[in-house]
This record gives sequence, C-alpha cells and structure tokens, in this order.
Amino acid sequence: MKFKTPIFPALIRLYLLPSLLLAGICFGPAWAQEEEPPAPEPSFSSGTESARLGGFFNSNLGIQTYFDNSRENIVEFRNGFFLKGDFDPRTNLHWTLSGRFSYKASSTEEGDFSYYYQPELFEAYANLNLGKLDLKLGQQVARWGRADLSPTDNLNPADLRDFIFTEPEFAKLPILMARAKYFLGDFNIEGIYIPFYEPIRMPPAGDNWFIMTPRMINAYIQRYPEQTFAGVQDTLIQVDNTDYPKFSPQNGEAGLRVSGTRAGFDFSVDYLYAWQDFFLPHFNPDFIQYARENMARCRAGNRNCQNGEEILLDLTPQELLFYSPLYHLGTNRTHILGADFSTNFRSFGIRAEAAFQEKISLLNEDFSLTRKPFLQFSAGADRLFNGRHYLNFQVMESLILNWGQKTINPVNGAPINIFIIKRSIPSLVFFFRTSFGEEEEFQPEFRASYNPTFGDYLINVLFNYSWSDSIKLVAGVVFLSGPSKSIFGNYSQNDSAYLGFRYSF
Repeated sequence: MKFKTPIFPALIRLYLLPSLLLAGICFGPAWAQEEEPPAPEPSFSSGTESARLGGFFNSNLGIQTYFDNSRENIVEFRNGFFLKGDFDPRTNLHWTLSGRFSYKASSTEEGDFSYYYQPELFEAYANLNLGKLDLKLGQQVARWGRADLSPTDNLNPADLRDFIFTEPEFAKLPILMARAKYFLGDFNIEGIYIPFYEPIRMPPAGDNWFIMTPRMINAYIQRYPEQTFAGVQDTLIQVDNTDYPKFSPQNGEAGLRVSGTRAGFDFSVDYLYAWQDFFLPHFNPDFIQYARENMARCRAGNRNCQNGEEILLDLTPQELLFYSPLYHLGTNRTHILGADFSTNFRSFGIRAEAAFQEKISLLNEDFSLTRKPFLQFSAGADRLFNGRHYLNFQVMESLILNWGQKTINPVNGAPINIFIIKRSIPSLVFFFRTSFGEEEEFQPEFRASYNPTFGDYLINVLFNYSWSDSIKLVAGVVFLSGPSKSIFGNYSQNDSAYLGFRYSF
C-alpha cells in the first residue's frame, strides 16, 4: 500500500485558510470592544500633566498537553515588555511614542532549544486638533467597525505570530498612516491614507502555529528521509518567495468613512481601496499545465490519472526542484464597502456590520487563481449582569458570491477536497466572564468558538487573579479539535495549559 501524507493539500488549504481567517471567519473567541480601541494602556503612569510614562511586563509559560512528534515545541515561554509615553506640549497637540520588546523561547520533546527576540517601535504619532478638524499622522492603529467579529476592520495588518496567544493589545500592527476627521454635529467624516503596504506577521517556520505544522513537516521528512528541514523550507515552504507590493506610495491604501448618531443608533458607512490581507500561492505555470493534462485524462475516463490532491501528494523532492519555484506568494487589490451600527436594547448592547469585497482570490481546481466577490455580515449581543457577570454572543456569516464549479469545492469527487472553501461559512463565538471576592479580584473566564460548517471548535478556560492593582496572575487551558481539514482541527495537537502574570507600572 502506497503511503500518503496530507502535507501538500494541507499546504494549499492553509494558504487559503488565513485569507478568510483574517477577514474574521471563526478566528477564536473575542470580547466587546469600543468603536476605536486605544493603543495599549498601562494601569498606572507617572509624570506631569503634560507628560506621562507607563507600561507593563507580561510573561507566559505554556506546556503542550498532547504531542505526537518530536519536532513540535512542548514548552513555550513568551515574554513582552511595553513602554509608552504621552506628551502634550500644547493644549491642541498630543504626541504618543511607544515601543515593545518580545522574547520567546521554546523546547521540543528531545530538548532542542530555540528562541527569538525582537525590539520594535510600536506607535509613534502626533495628534493635532484644529477645532472641528482632527489630524493624526504617524505610525498608529486605527479601527473601523463596531462588531466583535468585524468584517470592516481592514486597516491594520494582524499579528498572528502566537495565534490565539497574541496579547489583545497587539492583535493589530501599527502602520504609517494619515488620518483626518471632521466633526459635523452628530456626524463625522474621516479620511485615511496608508502610503505603504504592510503584510501580516506570521509565525516562523517550525513554530507550532506555522501554516505547515511540525506534524506535517515531520510526516514529509519520514516519507523522504533524504530530505532535511532546510530542504523542505527551500522546496516546499518557500517562505521567502513572496511578491510583496513595492514599497511605493502608488501601492498605498485609502478610504473614507462617514459615521453618526441618530435616534439611539451609532452607525457608519465606509469605503476602502486596499490589498487582500493574506498572500495566496501563484503556482508555477508548468506545474499548472501538468495538473491540467493529468486531470483531462481523468475526465476522459482514463483510470491512469490523478486528481489534484494525488498530484500534490506524489510530488517527490526531485519533482519539487524541477518545478522550482513551485509557487510564489502574492496578493491583489480589492474594493471594500462596509456598514455597521450599534445600539442598546434594554440591558443588552447590540452590534452588527457587513462588508462587501469586490474580489478575493481563490484557487481553481487546476491550481490557477480566480477572483470572486465576497460578502460578510456579523451580529452580536452582550450584557453585564449585576455588575459582575458579563456575557457576549456573536455570529458571522461569510458568503462567496458568483460561486462556480471551477472553484475548488467540497463535494465528493472534487479534484481537491479542501473543506475550507465552501460557498457559505457561519461562525459562532461565545464569551462569559464573572468575578467574585470582596474586591472582585477573582475573574474566571470561558471562551469558545464553534464553526458548524466544519465542526471544529476552540475552548479556552482561564482564571484571572488580581494580586494587587499592578500585578495580575492568570492560569488557563486551551483545547482545539475538529476534522483535519478545518482551522482548529489542523492545530488540534496544540492543546495547552499555561501560567502567566502581568505587572503594570
């Protein structure tokens, strides 16, 4: 019996997956947010009325509760230091400057140790108020939309290096932009210009949260013992073979938003000319031609042929070199129209929004790309009970319009059976937090995300304890499960227990 490994279909599946993931499809549990959350704020600050300085240090130790190969990290130690300064040289001028230092160390079952660290500038911008006109220029985080699962929040790229373990304050990367907001009574008009394209930040190759998990890489190397991890990176993963839009103002992004308040409703409509968030593989034309010819024999009734999944499964290291580069990663322009509203109904907060993208890129059955219109809409309700119990429930629906048979689809007998591509994808997210103790220093939380289309889910149970106003301790567990061809099912080997603390100053 010939050995089959899911490496290659997983490769395609996982390049498609984050493009939808980043648009808001079942991206794990979320919690209520303001219309535009501020940059990370320390619990305490020191200084004068015109200058304030603060920050925090956080540390987290995670241990895998399940592992099935020697290449995955069973222990991960994450640390971060954040420092922020706010300066008001004049009453109408505000400066913000912040930076962070990240350090992560990990170890495999066999004791192989790895680490990386990165100091970086976070936000650095000036905010000038001229009466009805507010100007903000520099490296910053901006948010459009009000829903917790937000189809219209497409301004800043995401930081997915630690996937679900990313600190909420750092979920979005600050980028250089110019914003102008004009106030007209109950209405506001905001224009935004982002001069340079910035990509999302992904985990490094070999990380547990990389698009090709250590389990997949290990399976491929077991099949071809002569292949090394470095060889897999060069011929299969090809993380450096990326076609970024050139660092030029011609490749910038721009948008316009009108928001207002009327009859108890906060609402907005917006337009954004942007790049598709995630890069998709543009396969070697010779390989596409080879796949087409092979599939044509299948359609002619010839049993001596392979479907797309089998073609990828049977590519040897030598064939990978022959078609090298097998693919390069690229992105495309898109127009995004969005709308949202929020209101209160009795004791419940209600949020909803929708976004239409003119085109997103998808893979065809022959590994070429096609462009499809894309619609997302979401809604959520949250409530605080007795001042201690907080409940939040959200739902999102994602719909690929102009669905055609040529696009990869999940029906039996399809050339590539990749479940992530479905015409309609609903997602459900649930969040519950409570508190007890005289000073409410104990806060258990329960977070869950479930995708009824694929049957995969994430459950996160954690316990927060406020030791003091400046020290917070946390302990938790994370469970992921589902079919292998699903988001959380693909990372099911990453179930973890973790301990952490945060010191604010």
